Amino acid sequence: MLSQTKIFDMPSSQQVAPRIEDERNRLKWSGAFYTRRPVWPKDPDLVVIKRLAKKHLLTVLPSDFDDANFHVQFFAEGAFNKLYRVTYTTHPTSYMFRVTLPIDPFFKVESEVATLAFVRARTSIPVARVIAWDSNWDTDLGFEWLLTEMIEGVTLHDVWRQVPWERKLSLTEEVARMIVQLQRHEFDNIGSLYFASVMQTKEGEQESRLQESNVRDNDDKITVGVGSEEAELEKLTIGSNSPATSLDRHTSSVAWTEWEDNNKDHDSEPNFAVGHMFDEVFVSESRTYLPGNRGPFQSSLEWMQAAVAVQMEYIDKGISVSSSNTPQPQDSEYDSSFLKAAPKKKSLCHRILDILPEIFKDEKNGSGFVLHHHDINAANILVDPNTFEITGILDWEMTCVVPKWKTATEPAFLDYIEYDWESLSKEPPLPPSWDEEKDGYAIEDYDRWAYKQLRNHYNAALNRIRRESGLVDDLDSVEVDLKQQVHREIWYVVRRWHSVDYWLRKYLNGGVDPDPETSEE
Repeated sequence: MLSQTKIFDMPSSQQVAPRIEDERNRLKWSGAFYTRRPVWPKDPDLVVIKRLAKKHLLTVLPSDFDDANFHVQFFAEGAFNKLYRVTYTTHPTSYMFRVTLPIDPFFKVESEVATLAFVRARTSIPVARVIAWDSNWDTDLGFEWLLTEMIEGVTLHDVWRQVPWERKLSLTEEVARMIVQLQRHEFDNIGSLYFASVMQTKEGEQESRLQESNVRDNDDKITVGVGSEEAELEKLTIGSNSPATSLDRHTSSVAWTEWEDNNKDHDSEPNFAVGHMFDEVFVSESRTYLPGNRGPFQSSLEWMQAAVAVQMEYIDKGISVSSSNTPQPQDSEYDSSFLKAAPKKKSLCHRILDILPEIFKDEKNGSGFVLHHHDINAANILVDPNTFEITGILDWEMTCVVPKWKTATEPAFLDYIEYDWESLSKEPPLPPSWDEEKDGYAIEDYDRWAYKQLRNHYNAALNRIRRESGLVDDLDSVEVDLKQQVHREIWYVVRRWHSVDYWLRKYLNGGVDPDPETSEE
């Protein structure tokens, strides 16, 4: 167990007060279910970004700093973030300034920073080095942000066809070793990772918010909450064994690089805490503002029950919105069919709650949860363009401490849709030129075979490395598949309720396909 990891529990019966909605910062979403994305309310101000980056980098840039040599340029955009590359003409290191939407205000940024710190302190996995961050959106920039050193390299996705087969095998094994490094550290609760000092501060604030909510329920004018005066973090301590670090009033700007330089032997390192879980089912669309338990959780059962509860709150809000006389925008999350299907969705939630205790009956509370990067895809693996050595692993923002059954899957860069298993029994010929138009079928056949071999190699390497590390393989594949399936169905219950209904009836029917006529409409 982690000797320095502190866990701050919240009883599962305790309902967390909803976040205070602030129209200045309320996100809108657009797109269909699978492509649903938040809409940026405005473009980040490049002048403000440059000023912030300069403020926090002046100590590492040349002493004869010349503003003409300091450059900030748009780099890329993801679902929740806009990235800007920061460079200085005569300085060898580049930096990445990432502006982030308030998907889960405060918690998203704070948990990612702590996760990166933990990975750098406890593993050899190459991740970005944090320079400064701000988990408060109510600033001149108007967004939360994170400034890190930039990891050089190209994405594995961009060079995959160029990587020799033997190198693909060794690279796959390298990723397996990284996964095992994460799995060697066990936690007592499920949730996201934070600096313990941050959780202590936030825990006190949460108690105030709950008390205020009880007195002034549903009062839109409540000011207690993230971004308010009462919630400002004047000063935090990185850990009980490390020096206190004064923070700017609005900025959790930590001299993390300085701390690392002074503590390379890791005799002193931050205390970490497992807390509020930054998970898709808790933050998508208006769920961020709904009441419910976000963790930490003591068991898989408690986690799944909390996820269902949030979905039910979301459905109830949809019923309220859909049945009102207020016209809804075309891209509203509650479409015209929502009200009609809402009773069925609520019924499915109750039926899922009924089966959860049986599915998770053999698990013990606090039984060895581990940090899990859920999306190690080819775009999140950086490699040297010449040697194809891994230089960095990206996208740690939704990394959580989860049960081991949630980790029992191949990394996303080995995913490939499989069919016609018989044709995978032998290696097909290499495509003549990797031209998608001319060699489409040849490429598809070769890829199906190649990804199967790589997955087999990964699983064999993972099991071997786990044994060498003294980790016990005690997961039952059937139970793992079932638990992973029910986790997916809880997420699908709002937008794909027909498929959830079918899966549930099949499960209750002992795995036998149910009679379509028994479906409840």
